[in-house]
Amino acid sequence: MLDHLPKNALPQAIWKQAPMFSYFICGILGIIVGRYTSVGEFVWGVLALLFSAFSVASYILFKNNNKKRLGIWLIAAFSIVCMAAMLTQRVWTDIQVDWNDTQQQWIGVVENVQKKGEKTNTYDVRLSPLHHLKKECNVRLYVENKHKPQLHIGDKIAFSGIIKSEKKPNYPNDFDLKNYLLVHRISGYCYVKENAYLLIPTTKTFSFRHYFLSLREQLSNLYQKYFKGVDIALLSAITLGDKSLLHTETRQLFAETGTSHVLALSGLHLSILFTLLNWAFLPFLKRNSIFRFVAFVCVVSLLWLFVLLSGCSLSIVRSACMFTLAQVVGIIKGGKPNGLNNLSIAGIVILLFDPLTLFDVGFQLSFTAVFSIIVVNQFVWNRFPLPIWKYSKANVSRFERCGKTLYTFFRNVVYPFICVSLSAQWGTFPLVAYYFHIFSPYAVIANFAVIPAAYLLLCGALAFFILPFDVCRNIIASVLQGVISALQECLSFIASWHGATFRIDVTMVSLASVIIIPIIIYVFFEIRQKRRRQYLIVAFFCLLTTDVVAENFFNNDYKSSPCIVVYKTPHATITHFIHSNKSSYLLSSTSQTESYKELTYIKHNFWEVKDFASPQWLNTSTTKSPYISQHGDLILFHGKRIYSLRSKQKITIAGNKPFSPIHVDLLIVENRCYTPFETAKRFISPQRVILSSALSSYLRQQWKEACSAANIPCWDIAEQGVYVWDIP
Repeated sequence: MLDHLPKNALPQAIWKQAPMFSYFICGILGIIVGRYTSVGEFVWGVLALLFSAFSVASYILFKNNNKKRLGIWLIAAFSIVCMAAMLTQRVWTDIQVDWNDTQQQWIGVVENVQKKGEKTNTYDVRLSPLHHLKKECNVRLYVENKHKPQLHIGDKIAFSGIIKSEKKPNYPNDFDLKNYLLVHRISGYCYVKENAYLLIPTTKTFSFRHYFLSLREQLSNLYQKYFKGVDIALLSAITLGDKSLLHTETRQLFAETGTSHVLALSGLHLSILFTLLNWAFLPFLKRNSIFRFVAFVCVVSLLWLFVLLSGCSLSIVRSACMFTLAQVVGIIKGGKPNGLNNLSIAGIVILLFDPLTLFDVGFQLSFTAVFSIIVVNQFVWNRFPLPIWKYSKANVSRFERCGKTLYTFFRNVVYPFICVSLSAQWGTFPLVAYYFHIFSPYAVIANFAVIPAAYLLLCGALAFFILPFDVCRNIIASVLQGVISALQECLSFIASWHGATFRIDVTMVSLASVIIIPIIIYVFFEIRQKRRRQYLIVAFFCLLTTDVVAENFFNNDYKSSPCIVVYKTPHATITHFIHSNKSSYLLSSTSQTESYKELTYIKHNFWEVKDFASPQWLNTSTTKSPYISQHGDLILFHGKRIYSLRSKQKITIAGNKPFSPIHVDLLIVENRCYTPFETAKRFISPQRVILSSALSSYLRQQWKEACSAANIPCWDIAEQGVYVWDIP
């Protein structure tokens, strides 16, 4: 018999049950203001001092006046906003470097290994101050690794290259690399060829951080004796936080199933370790206060050692702060910790050390997921618990006992797991959709496979490192290989389901509606005042109307307006003639197979996001359309003339016959085109010239100089990025 529980009362307002939450929000507002305003650090500092003085004076004068407490709090809030803006301006100024985009020699120390690829390795390097660099700063190096050995953390290198701070887009709405690097306190990036860098033989000066990262690298190398390929990459990512070995296919599999969170060490991994440590120190936790304090120090120290070993990612630092605060509260007060307050304190501590962390996607996803779990749990799941199964008679059958056991397991294990997954997915969906343009409806189901696998992998890895015997490690390695294989098979099976992944591109209004509309509906059923219910109904329909209008207005750019896009691709010149998102054509300097290889990344992040149908291949014999036609190298598109100067093509003069040049709106100079400008202009008279990114730097420079002398606009895709021409 199910005994239905009464509905619990609504909890306190968020700012009342978590006093630090208000300060956290003020700090966030200050960081945003400091990042997107041009007011200097000095001005923000003066304003912070003035508001602080006013708030202290107001509190002394009116501390007993309840009516003026709100004003005092607002003045104090303004002082916090100004302080956060001042810190943000200071960090932002320190990170930015004005690179002169010239080939120079640099000296630095390898701080971190970001990725180990087949052709290129990615490193974060701390540059030493030189005559052309007056301060230390971090840069990201993309180094060729054909023959030279890989670099390691702490290595000192000298290299030659052009350091840049901004990467031009390869396609419309491309990833903003400059903002990403600055948020991670990296001032620029540089591509280094294999013969352009040298390892300086010197004694390594390890810092505290270098020591733990080197230790992580040694543990990851220990995996290589017992595992291969994808197994090493997944084990290193899930157990050590080292994602440098992960391939694109593996990342994509976890992204398509909505389980990428398991690849980034976070509260899930720390909770597993926390449970194991508490179990290990359980005999001490049951004794007197001295033993409990010693056990607390040991548990917290081991947690933070694991954080340092994993590279101090934002999600795991947040989790460690919350676990530490929970342990402190448990030792001092012995009560239940305030999760929302601990989350706010952890956020304040992290933002004090680095305000720009606020703009990191990992920080936003981590805090949003935990916040939504805590809030939804308080306001929904705890208020509407599942009923308890009680026996209605003295003699209970075996069938009824079995039913109660299964129901109790569902109520205490499965149901909370589903609630947590749904809460986290609801809170993080707008961010995932905005940054990654992806939605995985089966993420809750996939988590049933991923989270138990993470438990097994972490426990197995811990036993793998503790037991030094080869026999034991071989047995453990076999078990872990089986877990990884089963996990991959399960995720591949889920990814093959119909509708497993949706590529989406929605406005911010729609993303806000995902959060706001459920809140409006929830409040509507909770509130009793008729007038307020009417206001909520009006707000609901106003939001829906705004959403529909915004979606049709802002996402109609490629559905009705024809345009020409010349992509920035490294080995080919690819032009996309877009009539609408359902009808478009491709013209390329290489074969169709090679072109689609070049466009794989653009296909996933631009075509599928904008809901493009697969483009047709532009061919003289097969192209039949009223808005596009091809005549040799001349393409007519919506009344515009586009001429493609193809690869290895040379224009020759046949005799001395007079010839009138062809007037074209757009001349696209493809890769390896040997025709000089002076020869081409005798046959072609362009209004604008587009230089392919695959064209050599020498030829691009020749064409740019000639176009400048002839007063013809020239667009260099290698330097300026993708070219987009909207045709009216």
